[in-house]
Parts: sequence; structure tokens; C-alpha cells
Amino acid sequence: MKICLQIFWGIKEEIYLTKIKSLNYHSKNVLEIAMPNNHLSFKGMSPIIISIANCISRELLKIIQESSYLGVMIDESSDCSGKEILLLYIRFYSKEEQKVKEVFVSLFELEKLTAKAIYETFKPWLVKNKLFEKVIFFCSDAASNVS
Repeated sequence: MKICLQIFWGIKEEIYLTKIKSLNYHSKNVLEIAMPNNHLSFKGMSPIIISIANCISRELLKIIQESSYLGVMIDESSDCSGKEILLLYIRFYSKEEQKVKEVFVSLFELEKLTAKAIYETFKPWLVKNKLFEKVIFFCSDAASNVS
């Protein structure tokens, strides 16, 4: 947990990838964590970026779960390889910031572009994260397969 808090500290301070060496110094000298010599390479950076993303996602999910009600917004698109994807956004009231926020929370690959397939794609994520019962509105673009 200590490393997650330090990673979260790094993101909150907006340390850019070009300044990752300061995070390296912080990890080695302040936290006394042994870092491999290849951690600044592409192969070494991928696990670090994934760890940071997971840490931020967990913290964001905790904040969303504190909200009594929320809204779900989706948009489907295709990526550069032609795969159909679904973007999931959550709108909620942040008690900490005392305002309504909209945040991107997940991306899913779609097998079909039917309303049923889309619903069955994002519903399990909401259920798993104990958010489904809090949904009070749904929003999408005017696509005929969702309307």
C-alpha cells in the first residue's frame, strides 16, 4: 500500500514521464525500494504505467462509490484497427470537491453493436463495482442501436 500512496503522490504532483527520474530518486532514496536498472526502458515503463493507472482507478472508484446516485454515459466508436469499442463515463457528486464530476472509468471491446450487447458489456462492470443500484440516469449519443 505504501508504494501505491507514493505513486498516487507522483500523479497528484503531475510528474510527467520526462521527469520519471525524480520518481526514481524518490523510490530509491526516500522509500528505499530497489529498482531494476532497466526500469526506464520501454519494457520497464509499461508495468510502472499500468501500476499507476490501477492505483488511480482504485482511488477514483472509492470516490465514486461514496456518491449516493450516479449517471452512466456511454459512447461507442472504433479504434484505428477497426475494433468496435465502448467508452464508459460516470457522472457523480463528489463530496470531497462539493461538485458534480464526469470521469472516464473504462473501455470495453464490443462483439456486436446491438443495444443488448452494449448493455451486457458495461452492466457487469457496474455490478462488480457496486454501482449498478445507484444509477439514476443513462446517456448516450443518438445512435439507433442504443436509443
